[in-house]
Amino acid sequence: MKRITIKDIAREAGVTDATVSLSFKPDSRISDQTRQKVLQVAKRFNYVPNLAARYLRNGHSNTVGILVTEVTNPWNAFLIRHTQEVVYQRGYQLFIAESQWSATKELSAIEAMAQLRVRGVLFCCSEKTDQSFKRLKTFALPYVLLDTSPQRYRGSFVGNDLVAAGQMAANHLLDAGCRYPAHLTGSLQDLKFSSFRKLKKGFTHALKARGVGWDESLCVAAGLTIDEGREGMRALLARAPQIDGVFCVNDLCAMGAMEAVEEIGRRTGRDLAVVGVDDIAVSSHSRISLTTLRFPHARIASLAANALLDLLERKRKEPINESIEPELIIRKSSRLARKRGAPESGTIGAE
Repeated sequence: MKRITIKDIAREAGVTDATVSLSFKPDSRISDQTRQKVLQVAKRFNYVPNLAARYLRNGHSNTVGILVTEVTNPWNAFLIRHTQEVVYQRGYQLFIAESQWSATKELSAIEAMAQLRVRGVLFCCSEKTDQSFKRLKTFALPYVLLDTSPQRYRGSFVGNDLVAAGQMAANHLLDAGCRYPAHLTGSLQDLKFSSFRKLKKGFTHALKARGVGWDESLCVAAGLTIDEGREGMRALLARAPQIDGVFCVNDLCAMGAMEAVEEIGRRTGRDLAVVGVDDIAVSSHSRISLTTLRFPHARIASLAANALLDLLERKRKEPINESIEPELIIRKSSRLARKRGAPESGTIGAE
């Protein structure tokens, strides 16, 4: 079947190619009568404009990109969904890419976005290479960092206050009566990732501030999945069987940790408190009931996406820098808090 082109529509409607192109632009100078005539012909032939050709002519598109480490990570999935809503409402499309924690794939994704003439990028960097920022600058792509930022980064950023999250987790475990709290962090190959370092920093600083000594053996590299959380917790329990509380790098890791606790006949909540990060949907399920740190996905996505679009539309000149504190959502996985007079469930904001 022959593909219908702009020339076919122009011939059928009795207008020029340029008139057909202008008919698909609501603010163009052609008359409503001509526009409707062209659009009716286009509908009859199921014609849609060739946006790739338009992008080549204009040098840019109405598309922005979002580059995350893993699209399957629940946190990133939330960000993508809310970001798409924001950019769509402002008349843009969203191009989605992932690096899978690979420097090579991250650089390749940035180059693909440049080739597709995206206007700007919302960037969850893997921190595996400094070349990503240089590549964005080379391609003159405006960007806003999402979720986390390297220590020396000074540009636009919207994300989580992970130090505050670590502090809140530590204080909650201590308030619950834990005397031997521990920490499951990211995988061995990602220990330098700034998100994991900030969570640990907040956690250990809060413990020390309350007179609880910290032993590095109580921090075990696990990862972001249930399987990794289970294996990490097994290793932690073998190393330090006396622990009575654990702060996990995310909710999936925490769920794996809960499985490992139950494997040895101990009960989550009654014998050992578990706290996660993210508050994914399943965390509130009655059979899991995981205490966790909740970050406002929609607000973070809205702030970042609107800041980027304002930069593109020259409505904003100064970089944005927002670190948003979490809420502590208390559930049964740390319910030994009841024995200390704390609430069994509810929401606590950062101090």
